[in-house]
Amino acid sequence: THTLLELFYPSPCRGAACLQPLLRSGAAVDLQAHIDGRLIWSAAGVSSGAGLEDVAFAVPVPVPVRLGSREELHLDFSIALAGQQQPIAHARALLCARRPPRRRSTARMLLAEPAVSSSTPGSATSDSAAAAVPAASASSEQSAASVSSEQSGVAVSSEQSGVAPPNERGEVPHYLYAAASLELRLVADETPHAGPVLPSDGAQVANGVDWSRRVYAPRLYVDELSLLGKHALPLSSDVGKEPPRLRLRLLPISLGRYRATRQLHTALGALQAASGMEAEFDELRELLSEKRLHRLRQTSPLASAVATARRGSAHAVSRQSSPAPPRAR
Repeated sequence: THTLLELFYPSPCRGAACLQPLLRSGAAVDLQAHIDGRLIWSAAGVSSGAGLEDVAFAVPVPVPVRLGSREELHLDFSIALAGQQQPIAHARALLCARRPPRRRSTARMLLAEPAVSSSTPGSATSDSAAAAVPAASASSEQSAASVSSEQSGVAVSSEQSGVAPPNERGEVPHYLYAAASLELRLVADETPHAGPVLPSDGAQVANGVDWSRRVYAPRLYVDELSLLGKHALPLSSDVGKEPPRLRLRLLPISLGRYRATRQLHTALGALQAASGMEAEFDELRELLSEKRLHRLRQTSPLASAVATARRGSAHAVSRQSSPAPPRAR
């Protein structure tokens, strides 16, 4: 019991040498997203306690990424205290990368669901699908892409002729968030700590430390636990295409839940690497996703009662804080 309590409520550091939180609960922050040092999106006055939901913006993809001469494309996030220029926390997301074409999954844990909803029959590139795909998870039963090379043993379809040629490993450029939202997590923690890393499990609890002021910046990271291989689609090599869109969610997360999901993500990654069963572990990650767990809570009377009580408590807290709405620019 004490171990479980320590996971969610670690013992606070005591004394003048302890690090105090720089970001207080519910404080407003400014959020920015950059690609190759260029600002592509920002939002001001975002409540760190409420976060952001259902935000979407275009992601300009450089020509070398579309043509396959550049292997990866990253999106860099930063947050700063509202009205200040100096960022206090950073996070990086991998948006585009070379991936092998997906075969039809052999996993059978979930029922089949449409992987991509598009108005153009046969369309299978991320540029045409990303704006139309809902945030719902895609099924591994339906292959969203059939691009390949002779090395992979899968025929190239006519719909995929606009994709960059595969490399020696049979991999083609993919947009990884074509059928998924990018979940940016901000750890809501006001516990005094002795250092930026917890000694018990090695969890990083601070994005940075100002030792002269004895304060630490909050942990900001991209949650990849629910990002599945089937969410990626091949990236068109047509440099004149409209850029794909990215759906973004900024979500606060408690320190205990962050530590638990971190350990789960590490364990699943190690088991997947050792077994080579990517499709099966994708199914397992989907079963553990918020959407699936939310459905389970809805079908459980006891869980529904607990969820109702939590909503009431959250409503009471929000009435006390009443943060200002974010101003997107």
